[in-house]
Amino acid sequence: MKREASLRPRLHELSTFRAQTLLATAMSSTLRLNSGRLAASEKDALLCYRHQDVLEVVKACLFGFRSLLKPLLSLPACAKMEDMHKRSSFSAGDSILELEDLLERIFVFIEDCSAISLVCKKWYNVDRRTRRKVTVTSCYAINPARLTGRFQALQAVKIRGKPRAAMFRLVPDEWGGARGSSLQVLKLVKCSGFSTTGLEAITTHCRALRVLSVEECSLEDHSGRWLHELSQHNSSLESLNIAGTDLQNVTMGDLATLTSNCKSLTSLKLNDLELENLADILKRTTALQELGGVSISDERPRIKIALPSRLTSLVSLYYMGANEGDEVVNSLIQPIAASLRKIDLQFAFLSVPGHCELLGHCSNLEALEVFNAIGDEGLEVIASKCKNLRWLRVERGDRDVQQGFVTQRGLISVAMNCHLLEYIAVYVTDINNAALKTVAENCPNLKDFRLVLLDEDNVVSDYPLDDGGRVTKGSRSLRTSTGTGRDLLPLTLDNWNVELIDEPGAPTQFVAYRCLSGKRTDAPAMVTVLG
Repeated sequence: MKREASLRPRLHELSTFRAQTLLATAMSSTLRLNSGRLAASEKDALLCYRHQDVLEVVKACLFGFRSLLKPLLSLPACAKMEDMHKRSSFSAGDSILELEDLLERIFVFIEDCSAISLVCKKWYNVDRRTRRKVTVTSCYAINPARLTGRFQALQAVKIRGKPRAAMFRLVPDEWGGARGSSLQVLKLVKCSGFSTTGLEAITTHCRALRVLSVEECSLEDHSGRWLHELSQHNSSLESLNIAGTDLQNVTMGDLATLTSNCKSLTSLKLNDLELENLADILKRTTALQELGGVSISDERPRIKIALPSRLTSLVSLYYMGANEGDEVVNSLIQPIAASLRKIDLQFAFLSVPGHCELLGHCSNLEALEVFNAIGDEGLEVIASKCKNLRWLRVERGDRDVQQGFVTQRGLISVAMNCHLLEYIAVYVTDINNAALKTVAENCPNLKDFRLVLLDEDNVVSDYPLDDGGRVTKGSRSLRTSTGTGRDLLPLTLDNWNVELIDEPGAPTQFVAYRCLSGKRTDAPAMVTVLG
């Protein structure tokens, strides 16, 4: 108990999440230390002793940190336990029951349930009864029957398919990869090896689905029965995402039924469906806030098209016209531009003036994704109008057809005016130390900074870029800094050490190496250990 007591003063200074983590650590440590006091043959006594001991630790922590765990203390079980603590007399059987109930409530506040489930069999069983969300990091990591058999209260499953290495053809094409009627959330990201027949089985039997996402999955399209079943028997769907797939058997009738039955539908990401055909469907939606995967053309529409007034996110808008989409896209988006918080204009094919005209109306924008065809002029409009911008991604466009390009001028303008930025990823044709210094000094919340100098335009006006390394020091929140398109963050995992060497009079350097002993603690002043 001395170890737990020594933690109390420090826990008062930590966040609630950290306190919960230390609470679990303290409890598990005490359990392991004291479990050896009884002979292994005395199974029943050992079981009671273990939980009796853990209960004492839980009580000591709870009574010491009422402010951090106030919701727990208001529960009936905890109130009863406090009364029992005052009387200081209770049976081992009662304490076990109290512990199970208490653990179920504590586990809700702890994110790393995988670690606490390894402490003992009792904790394992509590976890399997209470775990509602599971992330499978590889679709081949576990047998589906074992997953559903272990977690009885499972409501959300996230399965990751092909890793990023697949983008570089390092993963074979055939590589790739639920919980019954109570399943509420299913997200498949870049998975393959399944078909719409499997989706039909899910939508038929899982009628409480709130989220269904197969974004960028490669699946065989046998029929549209999956959507028909979903539209006929589901009334609780909040998000449907089939963006980036090859699903073609999607009928307007099923979508209309779905939007009519699911009054809580807030996000609808489709796969390149014409917006004109969705006009009547969009009128029926009352809660839709996010729309994506729709296309428009430069032909005069048969009916008037209007985006829902509640829309706050417009992603993956495709302009299919022969010329630039300035007039068509602006007339469509401008009426709701002031309410938009997220927009993706990569495939809207706007000119530099078209970008400037539209973004001048997006005063509440928080996330923007565009091609570098936006130009420095477009970034300057963002700087003057979009003060709440937090997420900016400027991808590489088609240099043979675009007019605008991004340089240090646009980056400086954004950094000086958008002080809430947390993420910046930008392709530039020119960069200098002044731009990097401006980012470091004016974006205190920046956590991820990715700068890519295009190879074919590799004419840097200011070299060496020593201030590129100082961005890491200038922004206290920065976690990832990328100077040439390489993501250094993975190198900070799995025994990788990444260090920034900023020696006076010499170019700034990054050094990455593997070390089994962890991060070094003897680094000189000119070396900053990252990660």
